[in-house]
Amino acid sequence: MPDQMLTVADHVADALDLSPAEVSDVVESASFLMRLPFTESSNGSVHKYAKKTGAPTVGFRLENEGREFGKSAYETVLLQLAILDYSWAVDVAVAKGSPKGEETVIAREGLDHIMAAMFVMERQFFQGKANGDAQGFDGFPEALNAIGKMVINGGGTTANECTSVYLMKLGENDVSGVMPTGDDMGLGERIVQNFKDDSGKNLPKYYTPASTWAGIQIGGKYSVARLANIDSTPAGSLTDDKIIDAIEAFPMGQPDLIVMNRTARKQLRSSRTATNATGAPAPIPANVEGIPILKTEALTDNEAVVA
Repeated sequence: MPDQMLTVADHVADALDLSPAEVSDVVESASFLMRLPFTESSNGSVHKYAKKTGAPTVGFRLENEGREFGKSAYETVLLQLAILDYSWAVDVAVAKGSPKGEETVIAREGLDHIMAAMFVMERQFFQGKANGDAQGFDGFPEALNAIGKMVINGGGTTANECTSVYLMKLGENDVSGVMPTGDDMGLGERIVQNFKDDSGKNLPKYYTPASTWAGIQIGGKYSVARLANIDSTPAGSLTDDKIIDAIEAFPMGQPDLIVMNRTARKQLRSSRTATNATGAPAPIPANVEGIPILKTEALTDNEAVVA
């Protein structure tokens, strides 16, 4: 099981003083992010951590005979975090004129902004700089390219019509998000500030600065796997066998989570319907070999074929 660490849900609830019902709205907009444990950055915008690259050597020995000691292999990783900004402003007159009160109007706008920000962060994890935001942090695609392992071919060959399924171990020694210490999502103090409209004229707004540094930490070379090249062709359609192949890529233990989009989940359900004993429609897949499946909208259906 993954470590019980700080999550973005904790940050959001503390920063915006949200109720459980309101936090559930944020969960729906960024389902993966709300399951992801978070590590506090070692040094503000730059995070330094040790990635495990090899296990120590051990073995049996005879009586009165020694053996050579081995040690684990680690490499130091310097991770540059990126700024996620979700500041917002509300016209003072609009806020004061609301029958629900100005605090409600400002909080509602803030919740909409945090929901959008959480989805942008979640998308960056799976799309990285190439297909996400070029000003964001490196995501899983860049990390797996750097590691050079744990990418499994799902068999699809349709250009720009593929998706991927990610399997991962969660925790500080495996996959976790990274944010600064005590950041609380970077929510600043609300002030009244003068803004310019489209014609350059002045108007006062309640302005709330909100931004945070963010990134992703992958603790080892066997922390995450990508089942790439899933498309709508028979050869590229998602099945349990392909997910099992990806699970088997983890040399020790098994992943904590399987993440896919609705297209891949539908294909998996269809494959189970086609192979069950009665031919009755299979339920929506919830797990593979007991490993939970999580659906995210951050994975697209227009990925390029991964070589």
